[in-house]
Amino acid sequence: MINNIPKKYKYTFLFLIITFSIFVLLYFVSRATIPVDNPNTFDIIKSLFFPLIYSLIYIFIIAIGIASILLWVWSIVDLIKNHTIEKERKIIWFIIILMTGFIGSLFYLVLEKKKA
Repeated sequence: MINNIPKKYKYTFLFLIITFSIFVLLYFVSRATIPVDNPNTFDIIKSLFFPLIYSLIYIFIIAIGIASILLWVWSIVDLIKNHTIEKERKIIWFIIILMTGFIGSLFYLVLEKKKA
């Protein structure tokens, strides 16, 4: 499915993800406060390191969320385009994927692609 997307959209999506990640990273690093009264090296490192770790965790969580949504949409599109599955099973799979989201998408892709 991803190979069907034109190159300009792939690069636009990648650019948006990288730009968003940089903004999140800069936001949390800019919130770092260095102690004014007699800062030692540990305080300076701590004040810059923890916001960096938090921003990387947020970026990772957002990436996982985007990947799960893309997998969910991809499995629904694949289900609709798959003509080897009879209508009743398509309806059941559609309900399962719709109600369970990421987990249902994984089950559909593993179980139905194994049969094909």
